[in-house]
This record gives sequence, C-alpha cells and structure tokens, in this order.
Amino acid sequence: MLGPYVHKRAPAELAFSCITVSQSTMIPYSLLTLIVSTAAVAREIVFPPIAAIQGSGQVPLGKDDTVDIVTGSQFSGLTTFGHLPYVNCLMDDQAHSTPYDIAILGAPFDTGVTARPGARFGPVGIRLGSRRLQGWSIYTGVNVFESWAKMVDCGDAPLTPLDNTVALKQLDLAHKVISSRPTNSTERGHTPRILTLGGDHTTTLSALRSTYDKWGPVSVIHFDSHLDTWDPKVLGGGISHYAGVNHGTFLHIAHEEGLIRNTSLHVGIRAPVIRPKGDIRNDIRCGFEIIKARDLDRVGISGIVEQIKARVGDSKVYISVDIDVLDPAYAPATGTAEPGGFTTRELLSILDALHGLPVIGADVVEVAPVYDTTAETTTLAAAEVAHSLLYLMVETPPHADSSYFGENASKSDIYTQVLEQAQGLVYGQRNWVRKNSNFSNVASLLWHAYAALPSPSSSVNWAGFYIRQDKFPNAQSTESQNQKQVLWLGPFQGRPACQEIRFGRGVCGTAAEKRETVLVGDVLSFPGHIACDASSRSEIVVPILVGGETVAIIDIDCTEPDGFDEVDRQYLEDLAKLLAEACDW
Repeated sequence: MLGPYVHKRAPAELAFSCITVSQSTMIPYSLLTLIVSTAAVAREIVFPPIAAIQGSGQVPLGKDDTVDIVTGSQFSGLTTFGHLPYVNCLMDDQAHSTPYDIAILGAPFDTGVTARPGARFGPVGIRLGSRRLQGWSIYTGVNVFESWAKMVDCGDAPLTPLDNTVALKQLDLAHKVISSRPTNSTERGHTPRILTLGGDHTTTLSALRSTYDKWGPVSVIHFDSHLDTWDPKVLGGGISHYAGVNHGTFLHIAHEEGLIRNTSLHVGIRAPVIRPKGDIRNDIRCGFEIIKARDLDRVGISGIVEQIKARVGDSKVYISVDIDVLDPAYAPATGTAEPGGFTTRELLSILDALHGLPVIGADVVEVAPVYDTTAETTTLAAAEVAHSLLYLMVETPPHADSSYFGENASKSDIYTQVLEQAQGLVYGQRNWVRKNSNFSNVASLLWHAYAALPSPSSSVNWAGFYIRQDKFPNAQSTESQNQKQVLWLGPFQGRPACQEIRFGRGVCGTAAEKRETVLVGDVLSFPGHIACDASSRSEIVVPILVGGETVAIIDIDCTEPDGFDEVDRQYLEDLAKLLAEACDW
C-alpha cells in the first residue's frame, strides 16, 4: 500500500501503468515525485476529445506550452445548460452589453406541488444532465448552438421558498425583464424567447403571462400525465386562495386570465381525474383536447404529430413538458409519477417532428433530482428534451398569425412588434406580389397597429403601398423610363384610393422623387396635394429604396392634423429597409 505518502487523487495514478511498486515498499514522497515526472515525460498521455462546443483537438499532457486551461472539459467551469455562456440577464448592464435571442431561465420553485417536493432542484439537475450534451443532432442534422440564435444561460430567478404567491410575482417579473432585453439577431425578431427549467409546473403560469404580453394568446401543447386544468376550488382552493394556485390548476388560471387559445391540447394524459365528468367538462371549457398515452399504440408517432399540428394550426405555440409524461422507468425523479407513460425515444421523436410550428416559448418542469437513479436517468432525459425544444425554436422563424398588441403598449412597443411580425411574414417569401402577398400582410399589420394606439394614431384612415409600375408582373418586359416614374396602387387597408401617382406629384410623388421621408402635419397646406380621401388631414410617406432608387412607398394617412411624429418616421424607415431587403425587386 502507498499509505500516507500519496493522496488518493494525486496525479501519480497516471504513472502507475509504467512502474511497479510492491505492496510492502514505502517510497519517500520526493522520490515518488521524481518517478512520476520521469514517467510522464517518458510516455506522453493524451486526453480524449472534449465536447464539440467547447473546443477541438486533443490536449497533450507533459508539454506545458500546449496545455489548454481556457476551454476546459465538459465537467469544468460553471455548470450552465450545454455549457452556454452565463449572463445575469436581470442586471441591466450585463444584459444590454450581451444581447441574446434565446435565454435559459431556471425556476427553482416547488411550493405548488401536491405530492413529493424537490423540483426546486430541477434547474440544477437539468444543467448537470446537459454537461455531455453535443450540439449536433444525428436525427435533425442541426447544431442549435451554432445557429442564427445567440443563446445564453441566465441562471435561476431569485424566488422565495416561503410564499408561492410572492415567488410567482418574482418569476413574473423575471420573465418580463428577460423577454424585454434586446435581441442579438434583429433579422429574426426583437423579442427573446425563453426556455424555462423548472421547478414545479406552477412556474408555467409566469411564462404564459410573459408570452401573452409579447405575443398575445398562444396555443399550449402540454405534455403531461395529468390534466392540470383543475378548478382551484376542487384542487386546493377549498383551503385558501394561496393553496388554489398550484401545479394542477395553473392552466385553469391561465384560461381565466385569457393567456391561452382554445386550440390547446394535452399529450400523454393517463392519470385518474378527481371528478369523472366535471373535470373533463372543465378541461374542454379551458380550450383543451386530450391525447391519451395509449393513443400512441393506436395511431403511432406520426398520428400523434398530425393531431397536434391540426389542433394548433398556424397559431403561436408554447410547449410545456412535464417530465412525468415519461414512464417512471425512464423518469423516476419527479413528484407525481404515473405508470404507463411514453419512452424517452417516443417523446423526443414527437418533439422533433413538430418542426415548423411557430414555437415562441417552452419549458421542462417537475424534475426532482433527489429521486433519480445513480445513472441520472431523469436529468439526462430532461436535458435532451430541452435540447429538442431549442431545436424547435431555432428552426421556427418569427411568425405573425394575428395582429394582437398588448394593452397599454407604447407606440415604440407596437412598432417593434410590427417589425418583428413583418419579419416573420416575409421570411422566405421573396416575391412581394404572390398569393400571400408580403405587402398585403404588412398593410394589415400597420392598420391594426394604429387602431391599438390612442389618438391621433388611432385616427389613421389609410395604410398601404404604392409600387413603381415596372415592378408589377404585368408590366411590359422592356422597362421604359416612363414606367420608372409612375407609382401604381398596391396592397392597402382603408377607403378606395388613387390608382396612379406620378413621381413629383403630391406627398407620395414628392417622397418617391426625393427618395426621402415626407412628413406633413396638414396636407391641405401642402403644394399639389392629391386628395384621394378628403377626410385625410396629415400624412407620412416613406420611400422603399433599392440601389438608391425608389421602388415603392409606404403611405399612411390620418384624419387628425399632426398625426405623425419622429417615432413614426424612425420605425417606418426601418420597415422600409426590411421590405427592401426581404423582397426580390
């Protein structure tokens, strides 16, 4: 034995394959050090490759000038999800200096459970399960960590474990702050998306409140063994209002608050209900359909996926995964395990097949590591689920299926949302005049945006486009100079308008000719004003420039004088740049 001469974690272990020491021999420490250093030089030892997102190549031991102590290994450094960079997203200076597109947020909360606690340690467990997570998926062929989206781990929201009402308010605020930070990729949207690591399922309520503020009501795809739409009066509310807010009632509360659409659904349900008929009726009132766990045996994975996509349609989607949707054999570490669930492979296959849905937020919840196996079965599965959810976010471009604008939103907030939705609508649609015209959709966005604002913006009576004549599909194949000096009426919202305007005439023609924005507080005093609508009193026209030439204009009219200001100018010019770059002219 080596006795006290060698610490059990000493690096000397690496050299023992090269030397033999009898069990009874006692070697002085200085001599042992010499033997170890000699052996290390005699045979170069090479570490295995480390995680793909941390570095590449092998690191020789014994040549100090080549040892890398910066990137480390998959088990060193701060334990963030997938070794993503850590940013304290709740601190203004850090968040603004490090913009991001997707944020990982831990929610260490489990005072809403009705069975075994322990989910407050879920965020830590899931991050530990992601230590060996590789970027590239052999199934999708996508590396989410090397995509357009800059991802960061924001750490955990600071939540009190003593009062779940206060804790949820803290989590509400954390979501609001993180989703209001600037994005890194302005081409894909202006609102960061959040992947929440729970925590018990009550935490999803805060996430849905956040998505509502930014995106409006969403369709929820709820993977779980339980309904979670129980009336608080039935589950906990009979004791107190405090007790009525829990992991089995949060979807009922979300429905009452108008956060979710009636196109939501549960997937993997198998747990008994409290009231045989009342619970199902209440679930339907909350806007949900049910896909039971055993339906997978009947219709297969493709059948489940088809049913999910048919249910949510083109609406914005929030995906919530309670890890107890898995069978306890695959995820024992959870508070309310139910036998007869999905396998890990089945769940991941379903998630990956949802590619194309507009996923704007997601979570993985109810992971309680204290009940896990020594093989970390549950946390490894949860990390893979989170990885699949990131894939869905990365592969889904921003999309606008409706023109919802939050209550009491400022003009800047609404314009920001218009830009974000416009980016989603025109994504991949290079031809401005097609069945789903880019300009038709953007005109609709603008029209509804102004209607959501107070006066004078709410008095906008026309919003649309004029397009240069030679850019229309039916224009003559040989472009003439005359065609380049005429604007034809394009997609719009409002009353009938002038069909043709020449460059230099009226507010529209002046903006087109000068290739600059024209903002008029009183159109009646503008020389040569063309009164297409006699009720219009103020107007703003922004040219869309390509190669220094005007190819189209954005035209907005208002029935009130001085209906537009520099805020309108700034954002409409940003919109003009977006349309110039997004379309083939």
